[in-house]
Amino acid sequence: MKLKELTLMTTGACNLNCPHCSQGAWRKAYREYQMSMHEIVELIGRAGTLGLLPFGVIHVAGGEPTLWENFLAGCGLLKSSARQVVVSSNCIEYQLLAEALRKGLIDRVYCQASNALPLGVKVLRATFPGRINVGRRTVHKPLPLQAMRNVLPARCGCLRVAYFAGRLFQCAGAFPHLTRMSLSLENPRVWCRVDEDWHKFFKGIDPARSEACRVCLANRKVWEKA
Repeated sequence: MKLKELTLMTTGACNLNCPHCSQGAWRKAYREYQMSMHEIVELIGRAGTLGLLPFGVIHVAGGEPTLWENFLAGCGLLKSSARQVVVSSNCIEYQLLAEALRKGLIDRVYCQASNALPLGVKVLRATFPGRINVGRRTVHKPLPLQAMRNVLPARCGCLRVAYFAGRLFQCAGAFPHLTRMSLSLENPRVWCRVDEDWHKFFKGIDPARSEACRVCLANRKVWEKA
């Protein structure tokens, strides 16, 4: 079993307040959160025990990840456990992103044209050509459901797992989806603790029965047209 993509919500802090932010609910609930180095060690250790290393991609997100107090040290530790480390940023703190790229702590920077600092994007593109991706969409386009073999989560078209403040979620959208719809984060259960059996949890996710997946799929046609 391997994990294609792990998204880490490293901090609830952000230097913008975009109305279209997909993680607005997360930021509101965890405004003061800063992921600790201990959490990373615990997460990587558990993944190793389960035979999930190396991760395919670790996606460092937030909030704004350059405001994460452990950004450089944390990315360095994550890089040792993944084939790629990518950062989703608004590029306001582009000097810090440049330092991480220069030191080989991260592989790529993703940003959205709607909220990225043009100067930051320009500087990073000139200095690190081919390593800055600028998206034109402000919404998530889910992949079609598909059967997969030896990849977690086993029946989710998104192929993503997310870690939020001590909890492992079925996808990066689970928290905002359920919060936006005033649905319970506890019943049905959409997360597990790091020390639990990840295989059992993600294999048990059924998009037809999971409230988070149903909310995601219900909006699919709207998002694809956006």
